Amino acid sequence: MSMAQKQALCLSHLAVIVGIGLFLTIPLLISNTPSGHDFFFHVMFSHHFTEQLWQGELYPRWMQNMNAGFGSPMFFFYAPFPYYVTSLISLPFNIDNAISHALAISASLALITSGIAAYFWLKEFTSAQFALIIALIYMVLPYHFVVEIYIRFAFAELWAFVWMPLILLFSLKIRDGKSSSILWLYN
Repeated sequence: MSMAQKQALCLSHLAVIVGIGLFLTIPLLISNTPSGHDFFFHVMFSHHFTEQLWQGELYPRWMQNMNAGFGSPMFFFYAPFPYYVTSLISLPFNIDNAISHALAISASLALITSGIAAYFWLKEFTSAQFALIIALIYMVLPYHFVVEIYIRFAFAELWAFVWMPLILLFSLKIRDGKSSSILWLYN
């Protein structure tokens, strides 16, 4: 198989992962108020994080306006990356109206990205077709898909499913002598 054919196959597999991910998150994307135990809290965290980020604070750690103005140390212990993604998604819109939709898009993006990460990791030691099948299974695992998105809306845990295949991928690359991959593990 030529390099062009391999790239075309990879792009078609990525398109399948994106399509399935979008299909699985249609209820989340079209709902004005997605369900999930923690959704309201993540809307609140995202709103304050985005507000402070666009006011120039590059790493908002103390949420100044939460708890009736007393603040909250939310991002002293909570991972900020998913909220950066949500902030970027909500950038072209009015913050007050777009946060819940930005969270839904970010959750959909997390599901899709987890499938892509799993695909590239699995492709290191199996065929591209089998990697696609297992990556799709990884995306629809009941806890990852149903519980994380539709029951609990555990936003940080949902994004954590992206990082594990990437950690395993870069660990494989380091083992194979590509020592520059170690830089990715420290980010």
